[in-house]
This record gives sequence, C-alpha cells and structure tokens, in this order.
Amino acid sequence: MKARTVRVKRNKGSAGVDGMTVEQLPAYLKQHWPAIREQLLRGTYKPQPVKRVEIPKPDGGVRKLGIPTVLDPYARWCDRESWRQPTYVDL
Repeated sequence: MKARTVRVKRNKGSAGVDGMTVEQLPAYLKQHWPAIREQLLRGTYKPQPVKRVEIPKPDGGVRKLGIPTVLDPYARWCDRESWRQPTYVDL
C-alpha cells in the first residue's frame, strides 16, 4: 500500500468522485477494511464511478482523463494479490 500511496502522491493524484484523498485512505481502511475484504472475497465489490476531467493540450485541444477513487485501484490490487479464499471441490 505504501508504494501505491507514494506513486499517487508523486503524480499529484486528485480525489475521485468520493472526494477522498490519499492521506485519508489509511484511516478509512482501518475502519472499513473488514467489510471491503469480505466484498472482495465474495466477489461483490463494486467500484465507484470514475470522475471525468478534461486536461488542456498544448495544441488547444483537450484530453479526457478518468480519475478513479483512491480506494478502487487499491482494492483491485488486493484482489489480484489473492485475497480470495480457494474454492474446494469434492472429487
């Protein structure tokens, strides 16, 4: 988690639609992690909508950028790191 937090801070990451900043994430996880973990294990975790912003280009156009909430990439990372329990099948 620390490496992800450092990367987002270095990139001057912006808050998503929920308004949560990188600095607020550790306290949020301390309070809500059991429920989030359970959702990940059950496969019921639903990411929040992505905030759409337009970044001006030097040539005068704009580049559309989607900013996820701070929690969603972290939850995806945890899911990839095998937080799911193995499924057993009787043979």
